[in-house]
Amino acid sequence: MITEDKVTEIFCMADDFCKFFDAMSKESFSTL
Repeated sequence: MITEDKVTEIFCMADDFCKFFDAMSKESFSTL
């Protein structure tokens, strides 16, 4: 069984990744 803490942790990790990916894509698009 997955605990709520685990779910929250996964979402936080995904959110961090999304922010990172967003920043990376903005950087790469601005250099085009």
